[in-house]
Amino acid sequence: MNRKMLVGLFLVIMSVGGNILLDPAFCVFPPCLTKSAAYRSIVLGTDSEEVRRLLFRTGVTCIVESPSKCRVVMFSDFWRDYVVEFGPNGTVTTKRFEFRFHGRGLLGRFHL
Repeated sequence: MNRKMLVGLFLVIMSVGGNILLDPAFCVFPPCLTKSAAYRSIVLGTDSEEVRRLLFRTGVTCIVESPSKCRVVMFSDFWRDYVVEFGPNGTVTTKRFEFRFHGRGLLGRFHL
């Protein structure tokens, strides 16, 4: 019985670990694990350059040819997708996030 439990535990750990490692948002460095602190520190009305500097300090890179023409910044971590939108004057007008959906889960495998 103990051997079966150990094998089962090993398979669960390998499955969960494999899903985490294969996720494109996976990052092994602590600033990249969650970006919710960076998202919370962005307030409406903040200048776009200040937002980009803040995001860069927390491990989010924003690559654009012309920052003044980019009206939306999107970034994500393992748990959420974040969106920050800028108005015509270059300040934050909208910010939102959505929880990420990782696969269909165990019941989805059985088409339930």
